[in-house]
Amino acid sequence: MLDAAMFTKSDHWSYEREWRVLQYQKGAGAYTVPAGALMQVVLGAEINREDRAKIRRWVSEAPTKISIASGSLSY
Repeated sequence: MLDAAMFTKSDHWSYEREWRVLQYQKGAGAYTVPAGALMQVVLGAEINREDRAKIRRWVSEAPTKISIASGSLSY
């Protein structure tokens, strides 16, 4: 049941071509991903200004181009 909840996505969202990464054995935390693996960051509707600014700064410092989106809007 847990696998179905974590790894199954409604066909309504198939256009997103999203990948999900879970680290069962390492647990919660921040992980490094290869450059180019992250293509877009989608900001939640209720993100606060401080977090939005922090994410925009991280994205601007990335070695590859990463887009930022909020709902259907892209920055």
